[in-house]
Amino acid sequence: MGDPNDCTGNRRVLKPTVKFGTRLSIRQLRCNISSVIVRKHYLDRVKKALGRNPAVALLGPRQCGKTTLARQMIPAGHPQYFDLEDPLVARLMENPMTALQGLQGLVVIDEAQRQPGLFPVLRVLTDRTEQPANFLILGRASPELSRQASESLAGRI
Repeated sequence: MGDPNDCTGNRRVLKPTVKFGTRLSIRQLRCNISSVIVRKHYLDRVKKALGRNPAVALLGPRQCGKTTLARQMIPAGHPQYFDLEDPLVARLMENPMTALQGLQGLVVIDEAQRQPGLFPVLRVLTDRTEQPANFLILGRASPELSRQASESLAGRI
């Protein structure tokens, strides 16, 4: 068992003992225990798909792990991680060509269904002869999003 104040040992629950007449002190501890489940199989499949295609869409219902999986590839806050639920990012992405055209490497666009005008721009960017960027597009599974992606990005995603 490790030090109970360390958060790295096997003990997870600390039961404080307080005797009558003593002062109770509360300590703030920093724990670096992550609750993220690494899904290596899915991560490998996404990486393989990105190696074959200039854009990969990861669609699914809310809370199924799309964002968690993407953050294992690029952390939130990275300059090439665009979360369209963030009002500042959504404002930046009102002109997606300006925001995306100079980027290289992996670009993650989360909650893509919030920006319908994004898909024609992605078609232009993925058709460049020199493809400096790959796009991982995350969104809720919906008929409208599937239609937009399949019409604009046919053969590219």
